[in-house]
Amino acid sequence: MTAGFDSLTDLDVSRGGIYALRGLADLGRPAPHQVGNLSSIAYTEADGRIYVLEDLNGAWRRIDVMSAVQGAPLAAGDPAAGAIGNEQIIVYRGRDGGLHALRRTTSGDATWSHDTVAAHAVDDPALLIDGGQAHAVFRDGLDLQGHAAYSAGAWTNDVTDPLQQAPEASGALAAYSFSGAV
Repeated sequence: MTAGFDSLTDLDVSRGGIYALRGLADLGRPAPHQVGNLSSIAYTEADGRIYVLEDLNGAWRRIDVMSAVQGAPLAAGDPAAGAIGNEQIIVYRGRDGGLHALRRTTSGDATWSHDTVAAHAVDDPALLIDGGQAHAVFRDGLDLQGHAAYSAGAWTNDVTDPLQQAPEASGALAAYSFSGAV
């Protein structure tokens, strides 16, 4: 018997499956990225707040992104980050179970905005910048591969056809571009 649990507690069951468990246990992976000439690192603290470190001429500045954005839920895992020109994009799985994006343009007023990209996401997303578009890949609530593309200020979202889906696998998602396709 484990301390704090009675003999009727089943310790090896999860409603979210292995992907949700892995996502919850994998907190701490930073997301280094370049925004124009600015070197940045996005990361999540254990309390679910997302921070960005920026290298300003050899001195690092820490930004609490969650304080700068209204309505963005706390993170449930690690972010993925990238940039299209001077527009910084951070995608993450929220504690509300959705996939979210935080964006700002590093020139001008540099205010952060929040988008809900998908209602359901398990595991941490991956982000690919290709041809002026951002592509976030993630597992949705049915363990199907989700894909959301960001271009011209808007996200579009699709899920792969389950009949065309690869067999179940564990591990982190990855996105790549080959022959003009993501």
